[in-house]
Amino acid sequence: MWLVSWCLFLYTQRVRVRCGMTNISFERINMTNLKICAVALMAVVGASAMAQTFTVATFADPTVGQNPAVSSMFSFNTVSNSLSGSWVDGVSVGNLSLSVLGTGYANTSLSMAAVAATAVVAVPGFYTLAPGSVTFSNISDANLLTISWNSGVFLNSAGFGASTPNVVSFSGTAAGAAASAWDQESFFFSFANTRISQDVTTYTASLTSSAVPEPLTMAALALGAGLVAARRRHKS
Repeated sequence: MWLVSWCLFLYTQRVRVRCGMTNISFERINMTNLKICAVALMAVVGASAMAQTFTVATFADPTVGQNPAVSSMFSFNTVSNSLSGSWVDGVSVGNLSLSVLGTGYANTSLSMAAVAATAVVAVPGFYTLAPGSVTFSNISDANLLTISWNSGVFLNSAGFGASTPNVVSFSGTAAGAAASAWDQESFFFSFANTRISQDVTTYTASLTSSAVPEPLTMAALALGAGLVAARRRHKS
């Protein structure tokens, strides 16, 4: 709405012209600004399609090279139907090296409180997940990155994640304030080294996650750049 109002202002902005020795003020269409607004409004409509997905956070399975894996990262309890996770740096065997927006964080820990899993009867081994979160930390930051979701999916022995719009969010020091403007966030923990011991199944895992810039933010930036360019042309 703010963009439409701004465009109407530019559309009929007051312009002063000189006619002989007399200054005359009147309202007229400013075609340059009108073109800028048209481009910006088109950007709002098409920003989602034009947005480029970027990687938020990743890590490789910290047990790669171990045969068998000494430590596990996630566990599924078939009695309580709950999924939980833990990786403690210095205790778990292997270095969890997390990358967030291209910056590496070695010696990272992971924690995930138990999340209820509801079986989908028609698909054996497939579950829907209740709301939950995974938090990464290191020795200097207790909330390096948190991945939260309102609902998710879990496939026993394969992994779990979520990708539905407005379901996933990222927060924490490494993600920064810009994370609140991201759109279409998604993540997936891919399981390996499945072990079954009575009622508990354990796994190691790797992570992939992504997002796209929020469309209105992209349009606002495009509009701002256009206005600056128009102002420079006017001065020259």
